[in-house]
Amino acid sequence: MDHTRMKIFMATLLLVSSLCLPASAWSYSITNIMNYDDPGTTDLTNGNAVCGIVSQRLQGAGWTEFFSHSDASAVRADFGTDSGGYQGLDGAHFHWHYGHGVMPGTMSSICLSNYPYGYVNRDHVYKKWDNANKWTVIYSCLVLKDRQWGNALKTAHGILGFETTVTGTTSLPTSFFSYAIDNDYCMSSAWYYSTLNSFGSSVTAVAIADTQLQMTSDQLPGQGHLEPDEDPDDNNGYYSSWAC
Repeated sequence: MDHTRMKIFMATLLLVSSLCLPASAWSYSITNIMNYDDPGTTDLTNGNAVCGIVSQRLQGAGWTEFFSHSDASAVRADFGTDSGGYQGLDGAHFHWHYGHGVMPGTMSSICLSNYPYGYVNRDHVYKKWDNANKWTVIYSCLVLKDRQWGNALKTAHGILGFETTVTGTTSLPTSFFSYAIDNDYCMSSAWYYSTLNSFGSSVTAVAIADTQLQMTSDQLPGQGHLEPDEDPDDNNGYYSSWAC
């Protein structure tokens, strides 16, 4: 084999290898907040069951857990708010959050266990998701009614969640991973069909992606195709919502 053909062969081999990483190369993280200090904030149920399914399905597919933090152990830094050192969810390829969300004005927040003192809003994560993270699920009421959460995506690809109130059910992760892992649906389609299966028309679900192709083509890492990171970042994003 001549040198030119060898270079082409090696470049092709490296490209194929980078697209076909084993599942063990992928990691996930979880934040699960069910119990709140404020007497005026209702404690949640089903979080352990929901997040248990997330762990079970991803570990069953060969993924590695980066962290799983619950209640008071889930802190602001877990949401990738820091640019150096420990970067929370930005150190894993996929993150799932379960807990309360609020939108008292024009800016929504994820409620930490000591809400209203502890919370995470769009400003805390602006252009911060730029390390390993590709997709994040925010299983919370109202958070993605604030479309500016899409500005967290520097090199990360997308966020899935809700712009209305929503109830906690194990049907959502069960259905989502059935589509994403068992049937290799792209991320936005897996979210679309799993939310339709799990909720009624009073619930509005949302998908946000950094590029149009990430919205329409990205599969769960390890399951098939993953679009390149946006480079350079053009400060634009793609937003889709639907009544379930």
